[in-house]
Amino acid sequence: MRQIARLSLRDLLYVLCRDRWKIAAAMLAALAVAGSWLFFLADTIYVAESRVLVRMGREKLTGIETLNRDNANFLFQERGQDINNTIELLRDPQFVYPVLHKLAAGVVVDPTPPDGLYRRIKHEVKQLARWVMEVVTAPLYWLGLRTRLAPDEAMAQVLRGAMRVEGMEDTDVIRVTFAWTDPVFAAQAANTMVEALLSRQVEVYGSDAPGKFYVDQLADQGGRVRTAEQALEGFRARHDITNLTLQKEMLLREVHEAEGRRNEVGLRLAEHRALQGWLKDESQRLTTTGDAPAWPTTPEVRGKPVLDLSTLDKQFFELLARRTQLSTTHLAGSPELQQLSQRMAGLRHQKLGAIAAHTGTALVIDGREHAALSALYGDKRQRLERLNAASAEHGELERARQTAEQSLLAFSRKTEELRVADLLNDRQISGLRVMSAARPPATPAAPRKGLILGLALAIGLLLGLAYSSLLEYFDHSFRGADDVQNVLGLRLLMTVPRVRAGAGE
Repeated sequence: MRQIARLSLRDLLYVLCRDRWKIAAAMLAALAVAGSWLFFLADTIYVAESRVLVRMGREKLTGIETLNRDNANFLFQERGQDINNTIELLRDPQFVYPVLHKLAAGVVVDPTPPDGLYRRIKHEVKQLARWVMEVVTAPLYWLGLRTRLAPDEAMAQVLRGAMRVEGMEDTDVIRVTFAWTDPVFAAQAANTMVEALLSRQVEVYGSDAPGKFYVDQLADQGGRVRTAEQALEGFRARHDITNLTLQKEMLLREVHEAEGRRNEVGLRLAEHRALQGWLKDESQRLTTTGDAPAWPTTPEVRGKPVLDLSTLDKQFFELLARRTQLSTTHLAGSPELQQLSQRMAGLRHQKLGAIAAHTGTALVIDGREHAALSALYGDKRQRLERLNAASAEHGELERARQTAEQSLLAFSRKTEELRVADLLNDRQISGLRVMSAARPPATPAAPRKGLILGLALAIGLLLGLAYSSLLEYFDHSFRGADDVQNVLGLRLLMTVPRVRAGAGE
């Protein structure tokens, strides 16, 4: 046996040339097997393609209606999860069942053989291969190694295997492909799957909240609002309240004004009472002294004279001047001086009487005004205290009404949101858009006959080479003197030529 490590290029070429027909036979056998499979067993597969754009849909706006949108900015951006969620919807094992019967109706198996010799032979070969496969796999079902599926389950499994879904890189586009032997059915199936995807997304992202619940809650909240308003209006009617804040401000202003007027009248009343005491002292002094030379000044109340007594003052000082003039020429007990003194004393009594009469009248008026202002101040103060006492309960009733109104508004928005969601569900509006619908492909996608035949030739060549290598490995003969010397390390002494049978002597 020759050592493989010592094989030369000459030896390899010798082996290839020696087994060339065997290698060619292996290549032809592989090519024949691949060709038989291609032309008699392999189905021509057409791939229809549809593309779907994933964009922002109404499902992203859930709950925004309840937010304060006056000073709010919202930024929406598609994420990878949005694409993956849509892909997982298509890959869901339960996805094909809603459209199973619709697609199964398009799969029509014609039991009659087709026209044409080649087609008929291909049909019969497929039937034979199918029968052989059933016979071979029957024991697997008997032994429980495989499970026989129901027709619908088997059809669903075939449809799931025929559909492929992938997201296109750096885009928001999903590519949906469907492979089938019929190009028209492949396009119809791809479009049906995309339509089912749109419906499924609407169903998944659609609102499942019961509308009747929110309608009932809306009516209930409306009743609560009416009850709260009635309680608030009744409380306001009992306490004579229209606008609590404004009424409190007005009452507080009126209380301050009444208090200021009462204090002013009180000061004036106190001054009049002090003036009354002064008049009493002046009258007593005048009665005691008889002819008091002092002339009473006109008193002032709140910085103003109580009366205009300038006429009496003028008469008194004229008499005083005449008496002073006569006192230089007449005796103190003269009738002229006595008459002037009596007239001056009468003017004093007249002035004091006028002041006393005015003071008495002012005291009565000021007393009545002070009492009225005190009563008014007390009434205003009591009303203000009642409003302050009712503020807490009024605030609770106001808050209860506001809470009921806010709840009513929230349920109204939710009810409107559900109504809009139902309309969107009815119209099948979602965040997906079909960029391109599937059309029947013009050329098949599989099998790739050139590639398969080329691979068959390559595999046949490898098998032939492997066979030749095995033969060479187990071949213990020598091809010439060089082999003997190279393998055994001995020099060949002689050679005996091969004598072929039938050769001449």
